[in-house]
Amino acid sequence: MSPHDRSDAVAGSDAAETAGPAATVVVPSRGGRERLGVLMGCFEQQDTRDFEVVVVVDGDIDGSAAFLAGRPSWVSVRTITFPENRGRSAA
Repeated sequence: MSPHDRSDAVAGSDAAETAGPAATVVVPSRGGRERLGVLMGCFEQQDTRDFEVVVVVDGDIDGSAAFLAGRPSWVSVRTITFPENRGRSAA
């Protein structure tokens, strides 16, 4: 099997089932619980569902992580919480 054949075999396999979303949106947040609610509402209104949201809570000073965890939604949200402020670049 040539390398070309091997890549075709992989592309023809269940790659679509194991592939991640088409896009990932990273949202740095510090004290932004109210804005996160608005933002999540915007994500929920999108026509496409082939995306995920990663919210980096930078020092959870307002309960943002709990808010996101308790929010029912079809939007795939992963939350990364830093216990102290690391700055936007940490996201």
